[in-house]
Amino acid sequence: MPYLQIQTNIPAAKIPDDFLKNSTTVLADMLKKPESYICVCIEPGQLMTWAGTKEPTAIVQLTNIGRHDAETTKRYTEVLGKYLVDELGVPQDRMHLIFHTKDRFEVGFNGKTFAQ
Repeated sequence: MPYLQIQTNIPAAKIPDDFLKNSTTVLADMLKKPESYICVCIEPGQLMTWAGTKEPTAIVQLTNIGRHDAETTKRYTEVLGKYLVDELGVPQDRMHLIFHTKDRFEVGFNGKTFAQ
């Protein structure tokens, strides 16, 4: 169920062609979940500023079933932060990574919730 949503002011033309596939693989490895469960969405070309400038910036949200703790979010921040610097060129001091947790009953898939 992991869902990675990236909002960025980087134009769509500058997003690598294989970004979605590579992001799926990075998430699967990081979360230890099958790629078939993972959804990635990037929203390029957003009207965004950080500190009043239009230099590359991003808001990144990861939603996942289960609880995140301080140690896992620290590790996720390191992995995702480095990945986004390498792939998109967004400096780590110009992005926020936000983690959301969901209980199994709060996520539906294929006509059921993950609790069923």
